[in-house]
Amino acid sequence: MRKMQGEFSSRQKKQIGRQLQQALGELLHLSESQEALGGLGASPAAPAPAELAQDQFALLQGAGVVAERLARSANRPSAWTRG
Repeated sequence: MRKMQGEFSSRQKKQIGRQLQQALGELLHLSESQEALGGLGASPAAPAPAELAQDQFALLQGAGVVAERLARSANRPSAWTRG
């Protein structure tokens, strides 16, 4: 029984690790997009402020989605406390 619990815990940890790795990749992508957007604002050929604001809001929503996914992963205490 302990062996099965250990295997289950190991699988959970691996899954959470993959989820964290994916979330970090998404956050990196959002960060790069934010930097690119910031560079556009300083450009003489910058899009209209309303368009920049929409893009900024989309980035904010993306960060919120990643944060929610991380919170769901963190709420799996059995994977963190065993094995």
